[in-house]
Amino acid sequence: MVAIIKSSIYARHGIDRAIWIALLCVVGTAIFSIALLQLAIGVFAALWLLAFVRSSSGGFRSTVLDLPMLAFISGRVLSVPFSVHPEISVHALYIEIIFYGAFFVFTNTLRVERENEVIILVQLLVLTAGIAAAIGIGKHAFGISPRASSTTSGSYTFSLYLAAVLPLALFGAGNRRFFRSPHYAYAAVLLMVLGIIFSLNRMHWIAMTGTFIASAIITKDRRPLIAFVMIMAAAILIVPEVALRFQLTLTAFSHSTGRDVLWRGAAMLFADHPLFGFGPRTFTQIFPLMADLSDKGTASWHNDFLGVYMESGLAGLVPLLWLIVVTFASAVKALRSPDVRDFHRQVLVSLLVSFSLFVIVGGILDTVVGIIFRLYLAMMALIATEHFGKQKSLHSA
Repeated sequence: MVAIIKSSIYARHGIDRAIWIALLCVVGTAIFSIALLQLAIGVFAALWLLAFVRSSSGGFRSTVLDLPMLAFISGRVLSVPFSVHPEISVHALYIEIIFYGAFFVFTNTLRVERENEVIILVQLLVLTAGIAAAIGIGKHAFGISPRASSTTSGSYTFSLYLAAVLPLALFGAGNRRFFRSPHYAYAAVLLMVLGIIFSLNRMHWIAMTGTFIASAIITKDRRPLIAFVMIMAAAILIVPEVALRFQLTLTAFSHSTGRDVLWRGAAMLFADHPLFGFGPRTFTQIFPLMADLSDKGTASWHNDFLGVYMESGLAGLVPLLWLIVVTFASAVKALRSPDVRDFHRQVLVSLLVSFSLFVIVGGILDTVVGIIFRLYLAMMALIATEHFGKQKSLHSA
């Protein structure tokens, strides 16, 4: 892997080389340090802006997702001055919203036509997920943490990151272009599975199960699914806390949960600020049923769609739904086309599975995993746009 990274660095020149190195730093530090991630993103964006200003052509690469993404960012920004607590919401501008713009930096610096660079990004994501999983499992095994977690965030972000990277390893395991030996990929898959299991996050267990089922259907190879079921069954039988969480999953609808309280509280406020919402990061100030929450440290709505609506109203929710629909539509259209290269098709399938996971279990607004979400979006947009651009060229010819 080191050799292919060196080769990719020397293949670029000048500021373009520095941009590529900064991108590798963004991907390589995301799950390990928020401070390093923010620094890497800042350097990455600054280098791109410098290159854009210095460019004689001044070109900006547009994609099929630009308009819905821009509309979503605009909705989030507009909700700040209309917030019921603007002094609190204003912090979202530099803590959260500014990072949404990373999508446009990604689309203007990534080169999906350079297959080696896509391979490097996939390998680096899988490597970091494997290392993070090993650290999280170790922290849990030695009693440092009650749940598996990363060096920089809690168990939720940790397990969501692993679940988001899992499809890349699982779908790429049989392709020697991505992994020299499938054993490397499956070793990473095993670490990610154990990391997600010991995070004790039930939603991510379900998402992980869905990933393995999707893999079995798409690749027609049931062996990974069978192995996963055996590992999950063993964990339930042997580890008491896993067994307890699994039992709670089976009886989730028979008793009240924290999410029930969140939705009941949201229903009480639903019609109060429908256009621009209550403002970002105002949950603890406006939630009416705080006393009913078992976890008094709850600070968000724990659902991306609900959170966006309550914080940014229809100005945020409608563009988010638009972004999701256009992403699915463009990806499916590209996958159905016989003109898409097999390499891009495989990448697109794994990214689409990961994107579906984000839509179902959330994480779009997360500081760490949200960066990976926008990286995935950018790669999907570039692959789809490259294909549509070729189609338009053929039709015009």
